[in-house]
Amino acid sequence: RSRAAAARARPKPQPKPRPVPSSKKVSKERPGWIDQPPLETGMLYGTGEAPTVQEAFGQATAMISAQVQVTIQSELVDEKSSHAHASSRNGGNIQTSVQTSEHVRSTSKMVTHEVLEDVIIVDQYRDPKNQNFHVLAALDVAAIAAKEDAIVTAALTALSLAAEKLASQRTEGNALSQEALFELAAVLGDVRALGRSRIGKKVREQWEKPFRKFRRLINRALTCVEVTLTDENHITASCNGGAIANARLRTFVKGGLVELPKYIETDGAGVAKLKYGHVYGGNGVRVGFMHDLRGVAGSRWLSPEKPANKSWVSLDATRPLTVRLTVLGTRNKAEFRETAEALGSWVRRKWGAKITRRKGEIQVTLKLTFGNIAPVGSKFALSTTLALSAISSSGPIVDRTGQAGALGSSEEDVRKRALKSVIQKFQKW
Repeated sequence: RSRAAAARARPKPQPKPRPVPSSKKVSKERPGWIDQPPLETGMLYGTGEAPTVQEAFGQATAMISAQVQVTIQSELVDEKSSHAHASSRNGGNIQTSVQTSEHVRSTSKMVTHEVLEDVIIVDQYRDPKNQNFHVLAALDVAAIAAKEDAIVTAALTALSLAAEKLASQRTEGNALSQEALFELAAVLGDVRALGRSRIGKKVREQWEKPFRKFRRLINRALTCVEVTLTDENHITASCNGGAIANARLRTFVKGGLVELPKYIETDGAGVAKLKYGHVYGGNGVRVGFMHDLRGVAGSRWLSPEKPANKSWVSLDATRPLTVRLTVLGTRNKAEFRETAEALGSWVRRKWGAKITRRKGEIQVTLKLTFGNIAPVGSKFALSTTLALSAISSSGPIVDRTGQAGALGSSEEDVRKRALKSVIQKFQKW
């Protein structure tokens, strides 16, 4: 038998049980905490009953451990819950739930292990009838926040394990699982939540460097999307030679407009159907693809906004891109002219479109909704909602909304600044 097999056959050494701390008190009469554990602000209590003090203490510690994990998880959940959001996949709704995050649970377990070293025995009692020992153990909640080393270790361990998993995911020739990739991205949210919670604010700078390094790795993995147009209606998506299987990809268009779904899905071999209608533009119309990050925990800490160079494929234009512009919501001709000129310039630069006053292939409408001017100290504030749509004879192609705001020295000044803010907003789209 080989050495490796022999090593596997040998029983693994079991961890030594924690030494039982000395009891502060030994009751002679049956104490009330046996039936009703005490409740006290800032303290966690646990009880246990067993033939030995060691076993009874273990039971009491387990009861406290469960409470500690709830305390730690609640901090992580409170911090992250405001960032959780719903996603729709395969026709159904998927709720990204921090309560079920594997990394939140594992992080809390690591911190809990260290915190339990501070559990003490407050009282013990031996039942004269069955000779069993009863133990009352306690933990000061302040010990959770005091375990700075445990918090740092938890964060660094989570990042290290996630980086190892990511490295194995990106091995050349291996198929990439989008779900596994997103699970690793969720580590960013968990670690960031740990650092923003009360128990991690003091020490979070100790894991900032590995956090940034892992974030760069995730960003590179997310932008590793190499797309090939196999025929007019199919593409293959891969990364380092491995298929990007069962993935939901977001579509992008530049150099024109395409009647195209916002999202497509690959099969187990990384192949996806590319269903599209008319292609409006000239010779430079291209479609790009990247991972859909909607509903992914930790996605707010990721930065890829556009597909990588190898993620684009070229399409042949089927119709010229002529656009008729409409601007709604301006109060006078000067505002209309300024906005329309800026919109026309953006449409020509963004899509290579030709502007026409007659009916074009595409109707582009920009609708502005100005709010009420509000005094803010010595200034005036004005917020604006803008909605941009591009509609062909087949239906909407582009539909975007946004908000812009401005401060001004007077009501007239803030109106001018708000309009400029709106123009700057859509020109960045």
